[in-house]
Amino acid sequence: MGDLIKMKKLVFALFLLVCAGGGYYWYALNHPVQDSNLIFGNADIREADAAFEGQGRIVRILHDEGERVKAGEVLAELDGKQLALKLDAARITLRLSEEKLRRLRNGNRKEDVEAALHRLREAQENYRLLELEYHRKKGVFEKTGGSGISRQELDAAEGALKRSGEAVNTLKAQHDLMVNGSREEDISIAEIEIEAQKKNIEILEDQLARMRLLAPSDGVIRTRLVELGDMAGPSKTAFTILLSDRKWVRAYIDEPRLSRVRTGMPVTVTIDSLDRALEGTVGFISDVAEFTPKNVETSELRTSLVYEVRIVVKDPGDDLRMGVPVTVELGK
Repeated sequence: MGDLIKMKKLVFALFLLVCAGGGYYWYALNHPVQDSNLIFGNADIREADAAFEGQGRIVRILHDEGERVKAGEVLAELDGKQLALKLDAARITLRLSEEKLRRLRNGNRKEDVEAALHRLREAQENYRLLELEYHRKKGVFEKTGGSGISRQELDAAEGALKRSGEAVNTLKAQHDLMVNGSREEDISIAEIEIEAQKKNIEILEDQLARMRLLAPSDGVIRTRLVELGDMAGPSKTAFTILLSDRKWVRAYIDEPRLSRVRTGMPVTVTIDSLDRALEGTVGFISDVAEFTPKNVETSELRTSLVYEVRIVVKDPGDDLRMGVPVTVELGK
């Protein structure tokens, strides 16, 4: 009887041992030990929405979805014919104003001054002759009491003399102006007009440049949202570009290991589809805890609070894709 009791106790002990071992195996299988150097997250590639700064109808589209572009490369163009014509006209007007200013600064040619003096002397001589003629007719009129020459003829001679005097004054003023040269005020006004015309040309050039849509950075065109003939403008996105100059990884770390990361520390980033690791640097560590995002949570962190860590990744082969899961290994 005693042996039977001992046997039952032994079987019960063995049963407990097997249950404990099975429970541990199940826990270990479903709760693998997490490497304390690893944190998890997803690739986060920045996007840029490219839109025309100008407004008009699209006449050229030079790139399509999936194509790689460089910063400053032309993606599409609007119709800028009217602006181009205005710009040509403004440049012609500027050249004309510059020639006028050059003439003001250089003054009048010697030949022009001499020609003006010659016209003045001719007018003065004509005035002298008309003056003699007027006085002659006036004397006849006074001596004959109006019978030798009519009042109408005398008035006509007086009018001709007056007009001749006015012509002499005009030609003398023109001659003096040519001799003295341009006034400083006139030159200053011409210079200001030229500066205003240059600014107008800059405005037109800028407006014409805005007819072209340039890639804001190196990247890959994700979506093209316009077609030839579409009306486009600043409020309408034409292309969405995935930027490749700086790629980010959003990873999450629990509070007990938070002290192991610091801004600027080097890390390595791996993805399942790549057989080599990528180099990265911790660029940002959040000050605020949050619940683990669903796409990176593990069984250990299912109810834990974690901190976001952003990592700048060097991706020369352009292997990272938006949202791909990544594993980040912290430095030892």
